[in-house]
Amino acid sequence: MSIEFFTTILTTSMILFVAEIGDKTNLVALSLMINTNKPWTVTAGAFFGLILSTIVGVLIAVFISTLIDPDLFSILSGILFILLGLFSLRELYLKKEVEELEINSNELSRSKIIVKSIALVGLAEFGDKSQLFVIGQAGIHDPIAVFLGAMIGMGLILVLTALIGERLIKSIPKEKIHLIAALMFIIAGVWILVSLN
Repeated sequence: MSIEFFTTILTTSMILFVAEIGDKTNLVALSLMINTNKPWTVTAGAFFGLILSTIVGVLIAVFISTLIDPDLFSILSGILFILLGLFSLRELYLKKEVEELEINSNELSRSKIIVKSIALVGLAEFGDKSQLFVIGQAGIHDPIAVFLGAMIGMGLILVLTALIGERLIKSIPKEKIHLIAALMFIIAGVWILVSLN
């Protein structure tokens, strides 16, 4: 395994860690944790949902990268990351609200909570900026390193949410976190475009 492999894991996990703080996927998981009062059960289901959506993203990237020139894929990825950053900035300034889910914890068994967590978190992640970032990264870097980095970054957020829960989300100024995440996407995109030969 090369240094680039570990660098890809590190950068992917860092960017997704910051991007997921207060993101809709994280808020869906938090809402499930609060409403079911079973944070670790939700974490298990949510993590499995993230694994599924990330695998789909990586497979899409691998498929697309076989169809188009690697340099073109890099250019498209760089542009995509910049657009994701700009879109995140737009969201930040429009102050979009995420609706919380209403779930009656008395009616749900542990297995039903896991299934709901897989479905809701997995679906919330499809087409989300995190999955698009994974697709872009996996098309230009080692897909396994991207997958591992994504699982580390998003998994850490789920564990922190389970440990600290609502206090974590409320204590961190969301505007600053979203601004940092947006800038990281833009920097990643510019870096890709600048580093092309």
